Amino acid sequence: MIELRGSFAPVVMNCGQALFSAGIPKIETSGIPAKTGTAAHEALAMWVNGERNIDTEAIALHYGVDPKEVKILLGLGVKLWEGVLARDHGHGGKVNTEQRLEVMIGDIARLTGTADVLSVKVVPNGVTVAYVDDWKTGRLFKSYREQLGLYALIVWYKLGLQSGDKVQVRTVWVREAGSSADAIETEIFTERDIADYASKIHKYAQAAIAGKSADVPYSPGEHCMSCPRLGTCEAHSLSARKMLTTIGWKGTFKEVDMKATVEAIAKSGRLNEALQAAKDVGKIADNFISEVKTYVRVNGPVPIADKPGKALAMCDKSRTTVDTLEAWPVLKEHFDAEQMASVVTVSLTKVKEEAGAIASHGEKGKAAMSIVEQLDNAGALRKFMYQEMRAVNYDPPKPSDIF
Repeated sequence: MIELRGSFAPVVMNCGQALFSAGIPKIETSGIPAKTGTAAHEALAMWVNGERNIDTEAIALHYGVDPKEVKILLGLGVKLWEGVLARDHGHGGKVNTEQRLEVMIGDIARLTGTADVLSVKVVPNGVTVAYVDDWKTGRLFKSYREQLGLYALIVWYKLGLQSGDKVQVRTVWVREAGSSADAIETEIFTERDIADYASKIHKYAQAAIAGKSADVPYSPGEHCMSCPRLGTCEAHSLSARKMLTTIGWKGTFKEVDMKATVEAIAKSGRLNEALQAAKDVGKIADNFISEVKTYVRVNGPVPIADKPGKALAMCDKSRTTVDTLEAWPVLKEHFDAEQMASVVTVSLTKVKEEAGAIASHGEKGKAAMSIVEQLDNAGALRKFMYQEMRAVNYDPPKPSDIF
């Protein structure tokens, strides 16, 4: 029997080969961002359950994270809950938070996950709709449809939903609370979606249990970065080599005339493809470096074969930072206003977050806009133009427009 967790679903459902990772050691990746997210989830669950005097400082202390960050995330999440999310859950039924989900598919797979918010209602036409919300407190935007699909599948089976019923699952990007259009991504799962999803899991699980990896296709992609087989996967290695070939690598980048390579690829019409390949290579390199550091940190110094007496090792280094609040009185004694401005950096994003955090309920957005307007009127805002590269709609000029 295999167990598939919601957090691992995006990897497995994109490439079933991830299930063939028995014997590969798992590396603990829970850091401050993850712990901050856990703390924010706990605070948001308390709010959804009707608590209003939430001690974010105590919650943050329990998880060893920044209290201010937890307070800000709670404020942003509350804005989304009260402004948009609660309407779907506010139908008089029970609203469950941090709901543990588990269901069996036959006797070969156990599916597990946790729904941050879950409720069920029957609409006038007799259709049952289950609502699931999944808070995301990080800054990395990526698709979680496969994870949401797993939640929908578990909820469907647990509730015994029938043809015509639906499961609505929303990814809620808490940090984007300033725009509900950007902050909330909605997926609707029907009976057909659930059946397709269950069939795919059943197929992969059967192959994994039987050890028949040849029955499951490889599908390298961005999800590889989260796969335990990353360092041993043949398909991922082949994909990486193809990416390097696309951008002209021949063994060492010293041999590549990058300007000529870009010009040649541009003329072939494959510049965007090569750009994406280069970005993927960068991600692979970053991940490899991270894994090397983890290996050395866990196993100690690693001898360098061609450099006798030398080894790769993790060495302690110190870096000094300045606590702005504690430093402020000292700086004022030595610097005038202009000098202070040169050593202290003000983040407009943080200004808006702080203004929203201290405002009364229902006034957070207005408070943030008000302080921005006051700063603008005072001439404190400096706007500048910059360029970014992205794919856009484009109509090539006609020969008559050129000549």
